[in-house]
Amino acid sequence: MSATISDLFSKTPFYIAHRGSGDEAPEHTLEAYRYAVSVGAKALELSVQRTADGVLVCYHDTTLARMTGGVAGAVSDYTYAQLKNKIPVKGQDLLGPGWANLEIPLLSKVLEEFYGRVVLFIEPKTTDATAPLQKLLQDLPGATESVVYKSHVNASSGLAWAQSNGFRTWAYLDSTTTSAQMDAAEANVTYWGIPDVDPSSTTNAQIAAVRARPVVKPIIVWEVHRRSRRDELAALGVQGMMTSGYSYVTSSTPLLKDAHFELGVKPPGSLGIDNTVNQALRFDSGNGVYFTTAPNRSAVMGALCPLPANGYTIFFDMKWDTIPAASLHAGIAFGRTTDDIYRFGQTPTGDGYHVLIRDDGDLQLYTHTSGVGSGTSIGTANNGTPDPANPVAGVWMSYSVNVTTTGITVSRLDVPKTITVSDTTRRGGYFHLVGGNTTDVNAVAHFRNVKVTY
Repeated sequence: MSATISDLFSKTPFYIAHRGSGDEAPEHTLEAYRYAVSVGAKALELSVQRTADGVLVCYHDTTLARMTGGVAGAVSDYTYAQLKNKIPVKGQDLLGPGWANLEIPLLSKVLEEFYGRVVLFIEPKTTDATAPLQKLLQDLPGATESVVYKSHVNASSGLAWAQSNGFRTWAYLDSTTTSAQMDAAEANVTYWGIPDVDPSSTTNAQIAAVRARPVVKPIIVWEVHRRSRRDELAALGVQGMMTSGYSYVTSSTPLLKDAHFELGVKPPGSLGIDNTVNQALRFDSGNGVYFTTAPNRSAVMGALCPLPANGYTIFFDMKWDTIPAASLHAGIAFGRTTDDIYRFGQTPTGDGYHVLIRDDGDLQLYTHTSGVGSGTSIGTANNGTPDPANPVAGVWMSYSVNVTTTGITVSRLDVPKTITVSDTTRRGGYFHLVGGNTTDVNAVAHFRNVKVTY
């Protein structure tokens, strides 16, 4: 057995690829599992369901619609042949049109490829899958050394079965789980699972409560999407992190210098204000990305970060298909210390800068300060008359933001327009694309050719 639970838990923190790293590859597919292992995952999380003809497959939701483009019903309503031939996993809305449709995988195929190579956290998601999965696990040689049985804390019979058959168990809680419920399950629990919810203070309080129990057991938190949250959880004593962005969350250095949106695949760490399809970057037909909701949406370009404090340049193109109303704007936020959420118009949780590109082409540079609601203007490049810089609907504009140890220069590159300031107060390494403060979803900004040099 090349991968063992003991080896995994010997590290702090350790990481598990949630659904095969579903922020970076279509969840619960062979391609996702392969991707996660290729970027270093030592553990995968699997959800198991049973088809109408008794075949075990990997799929999370009890209904098919979310990951199949709206197919009605559940896994158990279809035979495996129907799933294989007619109902693919569609990850394009979340991850980009560069992803092909993929098969819902056979559990037997997943085990053939990954059992023994990595630790598997396995959960039957439906009652009808429980007994056949348990029988399969009993028959796997050495399974108790590399398989963790996963279950909700209230699913007492499954936890009891696993414990009595020598398996270690991960019992996950929810935000309403009581101490009495944990007490009832305690004897059959090896590790506790805590959901990372919004606000994070709720999760933090639950972590503290679990760590204060009479018997201290390792905690695994899921889903971890951001490096900033990774660091916060580690400081709270969390040992395990189940992450949907394995390559991004487990690294602290840049993965790319170019977002390569022309490939139609969202790069790792391209995180919106939450982790739903509605807030994700979407791809247009011109090698660009945009937001489908408004106002004040943003996405951190995590794979290109952190940028070095001693100097860098960010390049990007931006356009509006519909010019927003007077004085409205879009742009980028940069110089931020961490990858936490940034929303124009809301009090920021960290310092940084914001480049505003207004409807008439004016450029403005603002600072923003943690805990302070309004930014401070430190530079402006106004239009002249007549003005060649007025944005034209559907026409791309090119920009650069050059940061040095002595100042900042923001330039429009397709026409002459520049802001130069000597401000050196903010040199964090994270930047965000900001869709704009318009409420008109047709007037949100599009971005392409996002890249950095240093």
